Amino acid sequence: MNPKRLYALLIVSQLVLAIAVCVLGARIFALHAVVNDILRITGGIIDSIDTIVEILKLSGGLC
Repeated sequence: MNPKRLYALLIVSQLVLAIAVCVLGARIFALHAVVNDILRITGGIIDSIDTIVEILKLSGGLC
């Protein structure tokens, strides 16, 4: 195989690999942000449920 062609193929393959890593990294970062949002929402829901339970306990103690 021609050395110039081999060198060009190596450069192209490295560029494709770099682009793939960037895209994958961006997707992982986006997924991480989505997971954080979901955890924040579920954490808020759980805190709300805990608050409701505490209110019910207090109101049950008053009755």
